[in-house]
Amino acid sequence: MLRRHPHNGLERTLALALSAAVLFIVANSFPFLSFEMKGHVTQTTLVSGAIDLYQQGKAELSVLVLLMLVLTGAVASFEPEAVWERLEKRR
Repeated sequence: MLRRHPHNGLERTLALALSAAVLFIVANSFPFLSFEMKGHVTQTTLVSGAIDLYQQGKAELSVLVLLMLVLTGAVASFEPEAVWERLEKRR
């Protein structure tokens, strides 16, 4: 046998995808970087970091950061619809 189907494979995949979606939202909601200089504290999230890069005239880098960190994670996390479709076809 070349390929085995794990027990509850689609349900497990859906649970992991939903967990990834929750963690993605949490990761993008809270600051991941904090600077303190002369008593002034600056905190940044992934999205605000990309916006700051754009405002500093680094548009190409800001687009790259936005695509790689935010949109790629969103696409990977919010793909449970495809899992649901496969689950429904299987039943």
